[in-house]
Amino acid sequence: WAHKTPEMILNALWRPHIETLFKILEKNSPWLKVIHYEKLVQDPENVLKAVCDFLEVEYCSQMLDYHKINQKLIDVDAEPWKASIRQPLTTKFIDRWKTELSHRSVMQIEYLAKGQMRRLGYKSQAPLFYSKLLSFVFRYAH
Repeated sequence: WAHKTPEMILNALWRPHIETLFKILEKNSPWLKVIHYEKLVQDPENVLKAVCDFLEVEYCSQMLDYHKINQKLIDVDAEPWKASIRQPLTTKFIDRWKTELSHRSVMQIEYLAKGQMRRLGYKSQAPLFYSKLLSFVFRYAH
């Protein structure tokens, strides 16, 4: 792990979980429902209604007010990365990776996870030339 980039490490941890998800999906498991984060934050009411239907529980509009209920449920002083739990769903984080990751990081992640990303419905952001160049570099550098 000493010479691996953070993208490679994250990808190595993420990919096995996604592959397990795909195996379960291929079996048409009635116990699994995939929810895309982007769809959830863009249309929370309808996505939540679909989740409630899946779980066979009654939908209640107050479910969308989770951030107002029991503010002390999460100790954000101890776990500051969970601070957004106290906020309503928002679309402002959907493309945050575009400003927080370098172009190189995006290309590395896309090269390493392109199959899984494609199966989940995500499109590549890297131009085809860079994708092929990175594929060549990874193939012969390791």
